[in-house]
Amino acid sequence: QKMIHSMVSCHDLSFLVSPDFKITDCIPRQFLVYCNSQIDTLQAACYLHAQLPNELHHKIPWVHSGMSDAHKVKVVQGFQAGELFGIVCTDSLGMGIDLKDVRCIVQFGIPKSINT
Repeated sequence: QKMIHSMVSCHDLSFLVSPDFKITDCIPRQFLVYCNSQIDTLQAACYLHAQLPNELHHKIPWVHSGMSDAHKVKVVQGFQAGELFGIVCTDSLGMGIDLKDVRCIVQFGIPKSINT
């Protein structure tokens, strides 16, 4: 999907969680959003949280290389158990982790390198 808004606005992620999502709405398909930096990861997660009621913010955690391995493991386990809507992360999450049945993967912004 082509980006049409500025990256800072994060509006191009609105297809993942509808604005003003309610607890009674259908659960969105699980997703991974890969960002290029820790700052981009936090901004994207905050944007998606703004679409959700406060009590559902934990359904979209963020992960980057500055976080502990224990946090990463907890997030991956929650994702695999179907407890999370999605994860916003840098490529550090994808290293050495096998996530099955991911239905939607978003590379948010142009990757810094072709290897990413």
